[in-house]
Amino acid sequence: WFEEVNERYSTQTCSCCGSRRDSPKGRAGLGIREWTCFECGITHDRDVNAALNILALGHERLVGGITASLGCEDVKEETRYYINELDRLLGVLQFIIDHT
Repeated sequence: WFEEVNERYSTQTCSCCGSRRDSPKGRAGLGIREWTCFECGITHDRDVNAALNILALGHERLVGGITASLGCEDVKEETRYYINELDRLLGVLQFIIDHT
């Protein structure tokens, strides 16, 4: 079972504070992979930020519209965790490629 959410602005909205000010926009913004939020100062990987925003939208749907947002420090810690996991998985993939 899954619930579809609207991913509009998910790469442009800060997953920490919700600001869209000075975030990458339009076709030109597609090439920007990392950006820093003007409002709260957190630096985002574009794809991880979008994933966190989509996850938050899904959580809002699950709890009937009650927003359960994380604080900036929680977002930073969670982002570090996912980046470390991605690095670990990339290492495993590289090992498989090198040994096949």
